[in-house]
Amino acid sequence: MLLELKVRNLGIIESIDWSLRGGLNVITGETGAGKSLVIDAVETLLEGKADEEVIRHGSDEARIEGVFSLPSKKNARQLRDFLVEKGIDVSEDSLVISCDLKRQGRSVIRINGNAVPRAVLHQIGRLLIDIHGQSEHLSLYDRKYHLEFLDAYAHTTELRNSFSAKAAELAKMEQELKSLAEEEKDRARREEFLRFQLDEISRAKLRDGEEVELEQERNVLASAEKLKALSYEAYQALYRDDSSGASAPALDRMNEAMTALRRLVELDPSLSQQLSYLEETVYGLEEAAREIRSYGERLEHSPQRQEEVESRLELIRTLKRKYGQNIADVLSYAQKAEKELENITHSTERREELEQAGKGLKAEMGQMAAELSQARSGAARKLVAEVRKELHDLSMSQVEFQVSIAQQEAEGGIPLPGGKTYAFSNEGVDVVEFLAS
Repeated sequence: MLLELKVRNLGIIESIDWSLRGGLNVITGETGAGKSLVIDAVETLLEGKADEEVIRHGSDEARIEGVFSLPSKKNARQLRDFLVEKGIDVSEDSLVISCDLKRQGRSVIRINGNAVPRAVLHQIGRLLIDIHGQSEHLSLYDRKYHLEFLDAYAHTTELRNSFSAKAAELAKMEQELKSLAEEEKDRARREEFLRFQLDEISRAKLRDGEEVELEQERNVLASAEKLKALSYEAYQALYRDDSSGASAPALDRMNEAMTALRRLVELDPSLSQQLSYLEETVYGLEEAAREIRSYGERLEHSPQRQEEVESRLELIRTLKRKYGQNIADVLSYAQKAEKELENITHSTERREELEQAGKGLKAEMGQMAAELSQARSGAARKLVAEVRKELHDLSMSQVEFQVSIAQQEAEGGIPLPGGKTYAFSNEGVDVVEFLAS
């Protein structure tokens, strides 16, 4: 509650120092004396926002300061935690809030001496006091506020908020279930398409690097005759069988040189290393000659194999056009498609999982809704008794006041103890209405 209020240079107010006592405090005065300005000062103090025109004529700034006691235990902890988080000392049981309004420059707001942004006041203001203006009581006629009023009276706001969180969780589940149902046909078409793609890639039995190998083979097949002739020519230059009746100058001369060098080494071993070099060279040339001859013998112009290679390359190009720039991309796409197909296949399991979780959540919400209804019913009886007493004290005992709490059975709602299911909102299953006649 508000304990003290100090106002300087606000509107027609030059200076006010007001200490409030417990219970009812009444402000009286003639019209235009500034009674409404006092309320405006409190509102400004809790909002930190005011037009510079409210500053008293002839003054450059106005100051409002209020001392508030901490609220009830229900809100005190929430308020303390919030202020500590903002670095504000709350070791005492009161808060000192001040607001300096300036014609030039920004207003300065402080809580217990600590400068704070205006947003902080908005967050703590409703926890400190309630301000009611003229005709604000008319909201009592609006049924949409009655449940909120009853929950505030019954101290069930926290339980209602917990129920609302569960309701939001259930709504999210039901939305996902709805999406799964709407996408069922699309998933079936997508599944069929993915299976076709995976079958196409799987039947191709691609190997990474295969395309390069095939292109090399195609080049060889396309030039088989020329390659065969060149390999024969190279072989003839290096080596020729004795049966040919001709000599291969390169190897023959190398052998002659090697024979001469061996005799030389017998007389002078200092050239033995050079002999080893020559022997290695001769053996290498002989091996090269054999490999060249073998290569030439393997070469064969095969139109059938050439067609097979071209067909295989065309298949690879087709798959690349569909699934990626190279074989690695195609294989990577297949892995992703398999994962997507797995997710589609498991969508039924996901739907069953959501349905089961939804049933459990509804049962939990049913227990919470029943607890809310019970608390509201008890609070409603107490409220009716207190209102009737106040009406009697006001000599209005003829006025009848009731609190109506109703529920609506509905298929697909949440189950309450007893087995029946009821329609619900974020506030529970109750429809509350204040009735007076």
